Order: sequence, then C-alpha cells, then structure tokens
Amino acid sequence: MTDDREQTRLARARFRAWRRGFREADLVLGPFVDSVGPSLTVPTPDEHETPVMGKIRDFMRDHVAAAVAEGAG
Repeated sequence: MTDDREQTRLARARFRAWRRGFREADLVLGPFVDSVGPSLTVPTPDEHETPVMGKIRDFMRDHVAAAVAEGAG
C-alpha cells in the first residue's frame, strides 16, 4: 500500500474514531487512533487471526460497502 493510501486510511480512521456519535466512545477511540494508529500495520497479527476476527472483518467490509453505497463516506 502506498504512503498516500495509508495516510488517507489513517485520516479516515481518525475522523471516524473521533465522531462515533456518543462522547464516551469519542474519548476512547479518538485518542487511541491518534496515538496508536500510525503504528498499526494492515495485516492482523497471527495471534489475533481467529474465526471471530474474520467475522468482524467480513462484517465491517460489508457494512462499509453498504454505507458507501448509501452515500456515506
């Protein structure tokens, strides 16, 4: 992945982390992405690559695709 694409994805993650719709999540997810986001790698580490992680990834892929199709983004 190019640096530009990585920066764009990080910027989107940061924006969404700070604007989840309820303040409690904003206060947790926003600072997390600000401090840890730049160091995150794209692949899931082997120790966390579980069937549940796959289900979460599949759900998010489909959820985001549906949201984008409805005009979000």
